[in-house]
Amino acid sequence: MNSPTCPCDGSYPKQRKLERGVQQWNLVIGDGWLQINVCRDFMINHPLKVPFFQGINPLRVSCWGLLGVLVSGCLVGELQSQEAIPDDPQTSATSQAPSEVDPQQVLEASMRLFNDGFFHAAKQGFVDWLLQFPDHESTSRVREFALWATAEDRMQKGQYKLATDDLSQLLEQYPESQNRLNYAFREAWVLFRMEDYEDALQRLIREDQPFQEASRQSETSGDPGLTLTRLRGRLLLAETYLKMKDFEQAKRVLDAIPDWS
Repeated sequence: MNSPTCPCDGSYPKQRKLERGVQQWNLVIGDGWLQINVCRDFMINHPLKVPFFQGINPLRVSCWGLLGVLVSGCLVGELQSQEAIPDDPQTSATSQAPSEVDPQQVLEASMRLFNDGFFHAAKQGFVDWLLQFPDHESTSRVREFALWATAEDRMQKGQYKLATDDLSQLLEQYPESQNRLNYAFREAWVLFRMEDYEDALQRLIREDQPFQEASRQSETSGDPGLTLTRLRGRLLLAETYLKMKDFEQAKRVLDAIPDWS
């Protein structure tokens, strides 16, 4: 490859005055070499009479030495121009626009947090999702899970009264939810933790309460998760009788549990 040509022979030329009024320099990368084009006449071999080099005016440099300075200056100018605000705001907004986010992937990430027991983070994820995708078809379902995550988060923190309010709201607002049995069981469990044994007992045994209603509806579902929740409800009922010192009733409940061993 031929090296770039230089109009000087490397010797120190006669002193020439730096012409003013040069408007721009163009830095062109081609064939592996940096080429400098000048928009106006400019004598390239001259003393360095640049303002920040005023102290070394007597110094004269060769063509290649000055080209190095000019290339550096052009590179700095190019970097500064890239940081400047573009003339076309629409073009800038298009180039800086974030990539499209998949609502399902974002929702699945929050669901994984919920299933792993990180209810506070899951709740925040559901709330952020609702703000980001307010018109999505899954909005109602995500609102339900956001409220459920709030209730579970409060239970973890021992805020049982607030948790019962959330669970009652879930049972009222989502009567057809497939999670209704879970809400009813958790409501009775929170009342038990609050040592409100009588209220917990009524929630578990009364036929018109959500736990018994959801238990009957889920008996033929074949869902192992719902079967486990029904079993947990019976164990909680037996423990409630024990707390109330009704040992005979506690024994009857335990004897009625089938042996699945």
